Amino acid sequence: MMILSRRLGESVIIEIDREPVKLKIMSIEGKQVILGIEAPKDIKILRTEVRERIEQSKIK
Repeated sequence: MMILSRRLGESVIIEIDREPVKLKIMSIEGKQVILGIEAPKDIKILRTEVRERIEQSKIK
C-alpha cells in the first residue's frame, strides 16, 4: 500500500498497461475528500462496499 498526501487540485496517475488512470483531489470538506477519477471507459471503478455486495450476491 502506498500512503501519500495531496493538496487540493493535485493528482495521482496510476499507469496500467494502456491509458493511465488519473485521481484528482476535487475538494476537501471536513474529514471527507472528494476525488475525481479519469479512466478509460472499459475500466470498472467501484467503491469497495459495492464490490463486496456484488461478490456476496455471486456466492448466494
